[in-house]
Amino acid sequence: MFTHKNGEKRWLSCHSIRTNHNDQLAVQITLIDITERVKAQKELKKALAEKELLMREMNHRIKNNLQIITSLLSLQSNYETSSDPHEILRKTQSRIKSMALTHEKIYKSSDLEHINIKRAFNKFTEEIFNIYAVNKTITLNRDVEDLEIETDTITPLILIINELLTNTIKYAFPHNEKGTINLTLKSQGNNLILTYSDNGIGIPETIDINNPQTLGLTLINSLTSQINGTLQLTKNPKTTYTITFKEQNYKKRT
Repeated sequence: MFTHKNGEKRWLSCHSIRTNHNDQLAVQITLIDITERVKAQKELKKALAEKELLMREMNHRIKNNLQIITSLLSLQSNYETSSDPHEILRKTQSRIKSMALTHEKIYKSSDLEHINIKRAFNKFTEEIFNIYAVNKTITLNRDVEDLEIETDTITPLILIINELLTNTIKYAFPHNEKGTINLTLKSQGNNLILTYSDNGIGIPETIDINNPQTLGLTLINSLTSQINGTLQLTKNPKTTYTITFKEQNYKKRT
């Protein structure tokens, strides 16, 4: 390797052979600039290393998520009160969908560490509406800041949205009444604030968010703790969940 007069580092391949020149022993030296080939080899090596990292990361996450699914099914069997097998399957399907979405986003992203939360929320909420065949009487308003969030934070957030959204769809608007759901996520200083509300029939005054008696609320509490967040529930004038958490490494899209 040598330094060009413009300061750029260049790689050379040097070949020498003995020869005769004017009946005298001589050495012929050939220099070939192989800088681009070296750069290509380095890029290939880097790409292979990233692929290996991706495979290890995906295997790790799949193993963890299978354990989560096993735990969810175990918890659901303890809490389940519905006798409708279709309803039980829908609940399980939506929870598994949330984790599958995270894997899909990681696989399609060039950044293994962050996922765009706005796109993830948009796609997942559409999936839930499809699973539960939600008609046009329920309107979902999303106001999610265009942020890149760490992958370790995405799955708990998506699972929280799953529990809130499915609960609203099933119970908040009986008899196909019209209703509105509002979902926002905004950065505020060093915090991120997730707000979820609906104008449905509300939840019973006896519900204690700090001492939940249902699997959904138990999961929301647990997942909020997992991201080191705080959960606040307001029952009037409309049901509103506010989750405040810190995400040290989020990136704003520009």
